[in-house]
Amino acid sequence: MEIRIVGPGGTRDLLMDQPEGFGTGGFYVSTETGSYYVDPGPGALYKINRWGWGLRIDRIVCSHFHLDHYGDLLAMIEYSTRMSRKIDLITTEDVWNYIDPYHKGFSNYIDYRSLKNTFPIQHGIDGFGIYIEEANLLYTSDGVFHSKIPRFRAETMIANLTIRERIESIEHMSIADLERFIDLIRPKHVILYHYSKYLLPDIHRIAYELSEIHDEIQFYVAKEREVYVL
Repeated sequence: MEIRIVGPGGTRDLLMDQPEGFGTGGFYVSTETGSYYVDPGPGALYKINRWGWGLRIDRIVCSHFHLDHYGDLLAMIEYSTRMSRKIDLITTEDVWNYIDPYHKGFSNYIDYRSLKNTFPIQHGIDGFGIYIEEANLLYTSDGVFHSKIPRFRAETMIANLTIRERIESIEHMSIADLERFIDLIRPKHVILYHYSKYLLPDIHRIAYELSEIHDEIQFYVAKEREVYVL
């Protein structure tokens, strides 16, 4: 299984500023049986072409209707299909309704609720996380840990860690939320992803602190253009 990080940035500040190495864009997952592009935020197509990554994409996953997750969706539909085939699009009704008829014509809409490998997120908007079985990978998407998350087991977890301490008015993942995900999922690899500008200066220290607590887990700090073969 291979993971390519296109842009790990999350929240409005990193979307607007696009700091070097930590802008938006999403990530790509490929296995022997297929490939996924997940949350194609602004900048995705530009970076892929700039780096010369000729990606073969079988499915696009768009976890919720926030700009940092869907900004390049229409461009990625065109890139993935070359306007000559249809691509599976796993997403929410909000995102599907946003798409114009022309691009819908190249998309097979799969409502995430119809799948057994997705779970709802608590993020103030309809959305979901996903377990990609053939990659043995779980993507948390945005939001806080909650009781409706099923007991998946995954070797690799991509965790949208945005804030240090839980803030009741902000439904983004804190370190405490991440710890609960780790207890539930029991991963061997955790890729930290989707930071805010407040967390970014400390993210390597946070990864080190987590590795000291969980010495059986390898923690990674996602950055643009990084490739993981796990």
